[in-house]
Amino acid sequence: AQDEWLISGLAGIEEQLGSLLSRQKELVQKEAERKAAALALERTTKSLDAIRKQYSIQKRKAEEASQNLTRSKQTLDQLLGERLLREYRAEKDALLRELALLRTIASFEEHRTKLADGEPCPLCGARSHPFAAGNIPVPDAVEQKVAALAQRINLAEVQEAAIKKFEEAELTARLELTETENR
Repeated sequence: AQDEWLISGLAGIEEQLGSLLSRQKELVQKEAERKAAALALERTTKSLDAIRKQYSIQKRKAEEASQNLTRSKQTLDQLLGERLLREYRAEKDALLRELALLRTIASFEEHRTKLADGEPCPLCGARSHPFAAGNIPVPDAVEQKVAALAQRINLAEVQEAAIKKFEEAELTARLELTETENR
């Protein structure tokens, strides 16, 4: 009877041993999974820190680009005042036409010397001529206005180019910031 119990007890012990071995394998596997998860967590934490730093940098770049754009627009507004750039260009073109006319008038110097009050003009026939009394317009003032307008227009064009550059930089910075946020 004791031998019979040994046979059945041995079968139970073998079954328990098999169960313990399978649990030991599960524990080894779980430990390996835990180590892999800890390693993944460490890598993810480092990656998160790097992304946070990159986000901070991208955010700063976006803010700087926005500030540069705002400053550039303010500079252009100060340069142009209450007028538009096309108004300055139109004024410059009008002054250039006036300057051309003044130069044409200046080329009639020989004819002006023949003008006399009360006698007809040899060119237009008028008896009363504004240049007879010495009223010759001075092209220097118009040339100065043209030069000043040309300088203002050039500065405004440079500022507009800077604004476009800053707008592109701001857009790029915002896109990079959004991309970093989505990681």
